[in-house]
Amino acid sequence: MSLPETFTMADLSGKFSLNKILTDSAAADRILAGQGVGLLKRKAFNLVSPVMHLKHYKDADGVESVEIEHHLHQGDSPPPETRRMTWVEEDVDTKIFGKIKTKTRRVALTDLDDSDSFLTTGWETDCASLIQSDLYADKWTSVQVWGIEEVESGERRHTRRVKFTQTDKGGGVVHCRFVYDYLGSV
Repeated sequence: MSLPETFTMADLSGKFSLNKILTDSAAADRILAGQGVGLLKRKAFNLVSPVMHLKHYKDADGVESVEIEHHLHQGDSPPPETRRMTWVEEDVDTKIFGKIKTKTRRVALTDLDDSDSFLTTGWETDCASLIQSDLYADKWTSVQVWGIEEVESGERRHTRRVKFTQTDKGGGVVHCRFVYDYLGSV
């Protein structure tokens, strides 16, 4: 389902489901494999349709944050994760990837590194700002840019463009655009 016209990057709050038809599943699988997720878990991921609840807010100190709750139809849901938009590196212990480092910020399109056009093209022109979230582990890095795009069907969708770089095993880069269906408000 497409985003309502009133939905903007100023408030990402809502319920979203990964659209597996519009998302490059092969690239997503290569990213999960590069992050050390085993074959059985990757196959299980392809069988479920996880739903994300995003709560976008400012805390008592005025720090903008997005809390992400992943809801799986069956099995264990991981604990919520919070992305604080301070561009300060934080240590996070995740259920799937183990210990990683992350930093997140709000950016204008012109502030993104334009050496990789995959991350900088396709966004709505009236998108005032995007969210960049960088994740680091011992063997990989992932740069994510979140925003709003018109996808193949001409519908406005929340998307995340990911540049995944394998830093061990000879390296390698995988690009993937994750496309989400809007399910309504939280």
